Amino acid sequence: MAQVKKLSVATVFGKIKLTDLIAKRQMPVMKVVGTAVGTKKGMTGYGEYVALTGNFAATNPDTGEVNRAAVLFLPDVALLPIQTALSAPDARGVDFAIMVSVKYVGDDADHKAGGSVYEYTFDHLLDMGSDDPIARIEAKLLAQAEAKAKLLPPPDATPTPAPAPAPAPAKSGKGSK
Repeated sequence: MAQVKKLSVATVFGKIKLTDLIAKRQMPVMKVVGTAVGTKKGMTGYGEYVALTGNFAATNPDTGEVNRAAVLFLPDVALLPIQTALSAPDARGVDFAIMVSVKYVGDDADHKAGGSVYEYTFDHLLDMGSDDPIARIEAKLLAQAEAKAKLLPPPDATPTPAPAPAPAPAKSGKGSK
């Protein structure tokens, strides 16, 4: 496991070959595990950047090669949730394990002309558990629904018999004996 200056899709996986991506439609490009403790911002000839700082290890899924670094560049789709977690008032670091993938979108109906023909996605490799704010909100919703259900009267276990049909009215008329 080599220690390097920085980790990114480019330094871990290399250039994304469009022919491979079109054939596979989606492919993993980098497994990352680590603890983010802050961010580093800067400017390059390509524009502004934000990198995570902390302790990270990244694996190339094709070769199995593992590198470590204190600086990690991630696609925005994976970076933003970690930045959000780091911005919490009590955050002392964010542990995570993700698989970053690239997905071909060149033939999608909503693909922007002139835009990139692929987009990045990521999957969590660890169960987020109680650290996941969405899971906490969903648990609250479930608890609220269960509490409301307890307030409703229980369904009656014995069915109420249907009322007996009313007797037909007696015929009255002339000529009957």
